[in-house]
Amino acid sequence: MKFVKKPIPIDAFQWTGHNFEQIANFMEDNHPVVDGSNNLFIHTLEGEMKAIPGSWIIRGPKGEYYPCREDIFEETYMRIED
Repeated sequence: MKFVKKPIPIDAFQWTGHNFEQIANFMEDNHPVVDGSNNLFIHTLEGEMKAIPGSWIIRGPKGEYYPCREDIFEETYMRIED
């Protein structure tokens, strides 16, 4: 069987390794943490996950957050107008 993802709008910001304040504001009370290598750690439904610089931080349709590698994000998502 084959499937296609349903078109569900998401909000996302790209982690550059230097925009912690923007990401923290986007994630509201999720409280991400940065380590000495500019990796961002966020709490997800599956536990704590790491986002490296270039990764996108996604807020899903139910308010959940998770990181997505840049190459996967570009293959999966298309920007739409607000």
